[in-house]
Amino acid sequence: MVRARHGDAESDDGYIPFLERFRRWWNGDRAPISGDGSVSAEPGAEGDPEAITRDSPEDTGLAWTEKRVSFCRRLWAISDEDNEMVEPGGARYIDTLLQPAALNSSKSALDLSAGLGGGVRRMVGGLGLWVTASDPDRELVGRAQKLSVRRGLAKRAPITVYDPDTLELPENKFHAVLLRERLFRMRDKQAVLKTIRMSLKTGGSLIMTDFVLATDKSGASDPVTAWTARETEAPHLWTMEACRDVLEGAGLQVRSFEDASTRYRQMILAGWAQFIDGLKREELTRDFVNTMMREAEYWVRLERALGSGELVYLHCHALLPNAPVTR
Repeated sequence: MVRARHGDAESDDGYIPFLERFRRWWNGDRAPISGDGSVSAEPGAEGDPEAITRDSPEDTGLAWTEKRVSFCRRLWAISDEDNEMVEPGGARYIDTLLQPAALNSSKSALDLSAGLGGGVRRMVGGLGLWVTASDPDRELVGRAQKLSVRRGLAKRAPITVYDPDTLELPENKFHAVLLRERLFRMRDKQAVLKTIRMSLKTGGSLIMTDFVLATDKSGASDPVTAWTARETEAPHLWTMEACRDVLEGAGLQVRSFEDASTRYRQMILAGWAQFIDGLKREELTRDFVNTMMREAEYWVRLERALGSGELVYLHCHALLPNAPVTR
């Protein structure tokens, strides 16, 4: 729940400040949330998030424009020094994810979900790793590489783009591969996981988080379809069971395989609560409100889908065992 802060509650004359209306909208109130006079959202950027379905990233506001990148960097910043992520958890969440892999400065890692590169640069600077980094989103990669150059990490933390349909990786190279919330958008998941497995050194780890269905019937639920409608491309969802079967069929030893939806929902809500608490009234221009609402529409749908139990945020750690693995 996105909670109200002191001073945002309804006044004696019935006026409800904008930020309080936003909180109520997030928590299920379907009343319009446009502000008074100078603050109003464009048609389609207010009210019921399930009422909006568009066809392109540009229409949904989910293309990685400079405006959206700047907004998301602020939204998901855990601190002022940690504002180079565009997804929940901040760069320190990477430390938590990689902990089971027991990496050190002598190890090499591959990140196939580099995003804006904040996590990659943390792996290089904070953990001293040798990192190969890539992401399927060309626009995001371009901005990520500029940040690496600006931080003096162009050689140690270069970020490139890849096509999931034609993914090729060097064999027997990496001690760990990180794949964070990317597989659900890929069509041939089995081929991708097989390619990743072949890139691992013996004893190497695959650390994966992803959105999967609880059962093969979950994809038809209202919360899940509301979320998938907001995705710029239709996700290729599969079940937890199917995912585990493919991992084991590829010769990987699954060490942990958990439904971490509660943790992820907490990260979403904490990010938005911190963001809302930091807003100032003078920031609430029409343009800013529209940007905020387009982003909020996506995350409120995802949070509700996870809360329904039909969609699962999967956290998996798998190893390439010592025994030979056939192709």
